[in-house]
Amino acid sequence: MKTLLLSSTYEPMKFISERKAINHVLNDKVDKISAWNSGFKYNNGYCIVCGSNLKFYTKTSDVIYQNSTYKFCGEDCSEYFQIEPLGYLMPAILRLKKYTPRHIKKRRCSRGAIFKRDKNLCQYCGDKFKSSVLTIDHVLPKTLGGKTSWINCVACCSYCNNKKADKKLDIADMKLLNKPTKPTTAVWYDYNSIINKHEDWKHYIKS
Repeated sequence: MKTLLLSSTYEPMKFISERKAINHVLNDKVDKISAWNSGFKYNNGYCIVCGSNLKFYTKTSDVIYQNSTYKFCGEDCSEYFQIEPLGYLMPAILRLKKYTPRHIKKRRCSRGAIFKRDKNLCQYCGDKFKSSVLTIDHVLPKTLGGKTSWINCVACCSYCNNKKADKKLDIADMKLLNKPTKPTTAVWYDYNSIINKHEDWKHYIKS
């Protein structure tokens, strides 16, 4: 699970690992905005608050929070959780308390980056392929002045690439599934490549 790190002004900066997210929380560098439905320290059969093994408790206490049910060893721990649920759950979104200058990282246009943007789908027939068999097609052919860029390159299967060859789309009688775009920031690129997305991320990242 990844954690989205926001600046002090709520701008998306980057995605960080669970370990780094925990370090930020323990060092009191961040405010917790949203969380995953798993425990920060304890999970899977253990009380999220105190870490007790739940199999030793004949009667546990349940709490429903954001459509998920959490089990606790007793009412004391369940009450602590209800007072500050974000304090016990793995953070999905953190906001830096102090202002940090943003250094916007740009993504270089490359073969692998194009495939990730297009989700390994041929942008003509729509079929999905392994990266090893995909090709790059220049929408406006190189022979006609087309450049290797985010907005002129798409993922393409060998069949469609051979069919289009060095022709323009209208001449080849082919259409693009999606207009090729340039990722605005690195965090946008990373967001689209992450499979397990948190629902709240979309409020800060527009893909």
